[in-house]
Amino acid sequence: VRIIEAVPATKEDINELDVEPGSAIQKMTTIRYNEKGEILDMGYAYHRGDMNRIELEIINPKDELK
Repeated sequence: VRIIEAVPATKEDINELDVEPGSAIQKMTTIRYNEKGEILDMGYAYHRGDMNRIELEIINPKDELK
């Protein structure tokens, strides 16, 4: 599961990402599960809102069965 959301930059983000105070950044949370639905791990990534690109490929599971 990947969750992408806009969040306000913290003081640490301002320094690390070289953004202005009050800037919005993108927070990406990734959660991996095993076949039992238990969480294996979770990770976070932070990106400047003005310097990133997100590309998604949406696959309909029903199409894969054909």
